[in-house]
Amino acid sequence: MIKETLLKRLKIELGLIKFADFPMLEGDALIRVEAEMLEVGQSAMLVAADGTESPAPEGTHQLADGSSITVDAAGLITEVKAMEAPEAETEIEIEMKNLRDENTALKAENDSLKTSLSNQENATKELNTKLSKVEKMVLELSEEPAAKPIKAGAKASKEMTQDEVIDMTKLSAQQRIDFKLYGTFKN
Repeated sequence: MIKETLLKRLKIELGLIKFADFPMLEGDALIRVEAEMLEVGQSAMLVAADGTESPAPEGTHQLADGSSITVDAAGLITEVKAMEAPEAETEIEIEMKNLRDENTALKAENDSLKTSLSNQENATKELNTKLSKVEKMVLELSEEPAAKPIKAGAKASKEMTQDEVIDMTKLSAQQRIDFKLYGTFKN
């Protein structure tokens, strides 16, 4: 028995026997088999964290990759269960998920647009209020008389006397324009 174990270890070290290690789900131990993959009938060895090997104990062992093996009392693998693949989503489920995601994105965009529209409406109301105040002020100013009444037909000339000099600062904008254009005032 000792010769067989030594001979086996020597063959493993020389690479004559290929084996594969499969980490267990819990702990630091490994399941080692003399092949590149797990198959029924293979001898399974339990390799502890310190490197000591012993036949795998009888029972079912969960491996880190999600698969499991069942070992008999002699340390031989009696069953191999591959990891369970998640169920593939059907096309309808994928389409529904995409539609839900798109719906969520559209709702967020809609909320953003509503907020933006509300802000613009508030700004428009403020501008309309300010505009009505300006219109009211313009009406009030247009109804006020000029500081001095201006005689119709008054003309600007270099021969005007001191009494006839017109103070342009006291004229309305329209009166100044008329005076500059026509040399007289229209009333």
